[in-house]
Amino acid sequence: MSLRDLKEENRIVIWPSYFFSPTRSKGRRLAKIPYKIKTEELVSTLKQLGLDPVIIENKKYPRDRKINFLIAVKKIKSKNYTLKIIYDALTRTRQASSNKEN
Repeated sequence: MSLRDLKEENRIVIWPSYFFSPTRSKGRRLAKIPYKIKTEELVSTLKQLGLDPVIIENKKYPRDRKINFLIAVKKIKSKNYTLKIIYDALTRTRQASSNKEN
């Protein structure tokens, strides 16, 4: 599956570097999350949001060659809007789990 096929299916590409990278110059597009998130946690959050994530292996992010996969999700409005929804869901999930522990 190529990236052009994703555009035809009305999907956008979410690179894990948007969330995992330590700096914006390495590709992070959102505020830094104060805890480490795992790929499984990211994918489960995407499923909870109903974004139907598809993981595509062997695709390298240009700014950070360590990550070699991407996640394609349904397009809601814009890419930036979708990223903000995912970020909010990740922070809410973490806050809810930390409140249960206390």
